Order: sequence, then structure tokens, then C-alpha cells
Amino acid sequence: MDKTFIGIVIAAAFVLIGFQHFRQQAAGREYSQTRSAAAPSAESSSSGTCSTANLRLRWPMRGEPGKDWVVANYTDHDKGKNSMRDYRGRTGTDAVTYDGHKGLDIEIANFRAMDSGIPVFAALDGVVEDVFDSSPDRNLHCSSDKWNFVLLQHAGGWKTIYGHLKRDSAKVRPGERVSTGTFLGYVGSSGCSTYPHLHFEVQDCQGRSLDPVKEGLFLDAPDDVMSWRPKLMDLSLFQPAIHSILPIQDPGTSDRNLISARYEFSVGVTISVLKPGDVLTMEFFSPITGSNDVFFERTITQFLPRSHWWGNYRFDAEGIWTLTVRVNGQVLYQRPVTATL
Repeated sequence: MDKTFIGIVIAAAFVLIGFQHFRQQAAGREYSQTRSAAAPSAESSSSGTCSTANLRLRWPMRGEPGKDWVVANYTDHDKGKNSMRDYRGRTGTDAVTYDGHKGLDIEIANFRAMDSGIPVFAALDGVVEDVFDSSPDRNLHCSSDKWNFVLLQHAGGWKTIYGHLKRDSAKVRPGERVSTGTFLGYVGSSGCSTYPHLHFEVQDCQGRSLDPVKEGLFLDAPDDVMSWRPKLMDLSLFQPAIHSILPIQDPGTSDRNLISARYEFSVGVTISVLKPGDVLTMEFFSPITGSNDVFFERTITQFLPRSHWWGNYRFDAEGIWTLTVRVNGQVLYQRPVTATL
């Protein structure tokens, strides 16, 4: 019986690393663009102290950390050019941030997740100061278009910004009062954005950005992302087979379960929180031989908050095969796949 097992490892790695590098470079230009478009001018509270004593925030997204969303970037605390330090003191390539980043970047799995509608919520009671949601929202590169955003004003002159929202998704308007947990809009990829995510930012009464994670302002913040275990964010089967990560980034709303045994197909996955030394594998359990066939294996060399991988395979018989995705031997996901002639 003829079998073809192809693990697209080297190609996936180079595409992924190039994409990660481009994401960070593009995002490095994000704030300079969007600050002028959306950020408020400096404004003092009546006391002028910008006290955080009564400032307690709720996380602006719901769902399961690592599965529904992942923290991709924290605030950069290094004021120097071309150098980075996150709130835990990690520097250089170990820092979970990029040069000059103000705020939090919270990424979702892909455009399929975005299309399903991932809501964003107000982190604190306040009043809507500004809204814009007319720009395209499907960017994979840094666009010169204005980002879609909601800007809230809070007691004491504090402000929160919710950026890169989905087009035409804002549910509030300027002057409207909101409560903690009010639905503001949907996650998108508008403006200078290279992937669907929420940029969340806190500014004090002087218009200065503040790191809410380092200051401990969240009542319900997740643990540091480097402590999370890997999770499967999404999986798709593609026939004909794919040869880049683009279909995984935007797989559409449907997914295959019936696969023709006559032709090669691809398994594409989105995984959160892979760390150096982790080993990602994909395998099929054959109903004919009763054994597992590993068709993809990759050892991770850098921290990847969210990454895409694919492997190609061809069934050699009809029946129900079992797909298993593992990291370091631990099962992340299993599902049956039916092979037909």
C-alpha cells in the first residue's frame, strides 16, 4: 500500500519566523500611527494626582485563556530605542513585548474566530469620549488606514482605549455612559495591525500610558503568559493540500471531516504559548494497521504566543482514522476523520 507522509517543517518554520518578525516590526509602527488618530490629549483630573487608589479594572475579553485568546505583547518599559523590557524584567528577544509598545495586545486564533464575533467589554465604568469604526478590518500588514477604536473617559481623568476593532462593530456612541462589562464592539484587525487582536491601553490624567498589569490594576488578570501551557486554538483540514499559513490564518467558516483517500490533504493548526524546547507533533491512528503514524514533528526554538503549522498526509484506506495533536507527548486535541474513496 502506498503512503505519503509529508511534514511541512522547514517551510512552515521559515514562513512562521518571517511572519513573527514582520508582525513585530509592523506593530512597532502601530502606536505612533494610532496614537495621533485615537489617543486623547493630556488632561488633568481635579486633584491632579492621577491616583490609582480606586482604579480597579476588569479584563476586557471573556473566554478561556490560551484557547480563545492569548496575550501576545505586554507594555515595553525600556525607554531606549531598539531595546525592550516587559513588566517581568525580561529583555531583548526574551521580552514579551516589542520596542515602544504601549498597552496590551490580546490575539485571537484567526479570522474565522474574528468572523464569529469576539466581543470586547468595558474594563471600568465611564463615559464614551470617542468612537471610530469605518476602516477595513482584515489586515495582515500595517495599513495607513485609521484604526477602529472606542475611547472611554473614567473618574479622575483616567482613560482606556480599545483598538483595532472590527469594522462597523462599535455598540456605543460618544457621550454614552457605560458600566464595567458593557459590550463595546468586536475584535478586528484594522489600522496598523498584522493579525486580529485587541490593543488595550490605560492612560492617566496627564495622558501618560500606564501598565495595568505591572501596577496590579486588574481584578481578574490571567497569570503571566509564559506560565501558560500550550493549547489548541483552532484546527482545519484542507483538501487539496495547502502550502502556506495563509489558509490557516483565514480558513473560512466551514471545516472538512470527510477526506478522499485518493488525494493528499493538509492538517493546519493554530497553537498558543509554545516555548523553546517544546516538541509539537501530529499523528494519525490507522484503522488498518492499528498503529500511530507521525506525519509532522517540530522542535520549537523561540517563544511563540500564537503560531500556525501544517502537515500533509494521504490516507491509504477507507475508514475512520484518529487525528492527535501533541506537545511534549501530551495530547492537546483528538478527533476522528473519515477517509472515503
